[in-house]
Amino acid sequence: MFGTLVYALISYLIVRTRVPGRGVIDILSWLPWALPGVLISLALLWAVLGSGGYGRLIYGTVSLLILAIVIKEMPLGTQIIKAAVQQISPELEEASNTAGANWLEYFRRILLPLLKPTMVSVAIIVFISAARDIPTIIFLSTHETRTLSLLMLDYIAEANQEKAAVLGVFLVFLIFGLLLVGRLLGFRRPSLY
Repeated sequence: MFGTLVYALISYLIVRTRVPGRGVIDILSWLPWALPGVLISLALLWAVLGSGGYGRLIYGTVSLLILAIVIKEMPLGTQIIKAAVQQISPELEEASNTAGANWLEYFRRILLPLLKPTMVSVAIIVFISAARDIPTIIFLSTHETRTLSLLMLDYIAEANQEKAAVLGVFLVFLIFGLLLVGRLLGFRRPSLY
């Protein structure tokens, strides 16, 4: 959900603010799709290992893998949430401002609940993409932080197709389970009473 919150902030910045250069931010949000995942992985590896003592501590951690996936899926998440933000009337922000709410209260109490179905959908789509992504995380993972896709690749390289197939079937069931949960959450209607 960290990634979807970042995507929501970027989308709000692009759609609702009058910040100079927001058009440039919109164009830059497409940049990760212009780069192969291996280059994103190498760039993050270079940034982490070249940053000195404390920066090297995050190499091989799950947080670095999450950061890589959030960057890689930024175009998809930002554009989907941007479309949802455009559909929400700006009068809601004006009304909350008139009622005395600051921007953070508006974002947390009004905008995020309205964006929740879209953000859940984006989170599921990003998870599906992350579950099968190898190039973006190949240089950033260690033996302790192997993802399922890298573990499947290891089994295939070791000529152990049975274990790779079992992992693949598990991954398919996991993705279908998440899609089912998202679908069920999407069909829930709020009560009028």
